[in-house]
Amino acid sequence: VAVAGASGRMGSTTCGAIEAADGLIVAAKVDPSQTGDDWFASVDDVDPDHVDVLVDFTHFESARRNLTWCMRSGVHAVVGTSGFDAA
Repeated sequence: VAVAGASGRMGSTTCGAIEAADGLIVAAKVDPSQTGDDWFASVDDVDPDHVDVLVDFTHFESARRNLTWCMRSGVHAVVGTSGFDAA
């Protein structure tokens, strides 16, 4: 599982829940405000072959870009970001 917005309140809680669950691993933590070997600035930097699901707790515009990456990469998406409408 990759988590976008991983350093935020909901993202870090999600990472903790994934790490505590049997059979799941946090394959990528995505947050442009973080640096380090296990952090990614963008989902574009994540290898989709190592991710089955992206959980997104970012902002509306970032979530839209991340969903496009998911569709192109064949990665399932779970979005906890608000601001979407029917359009």
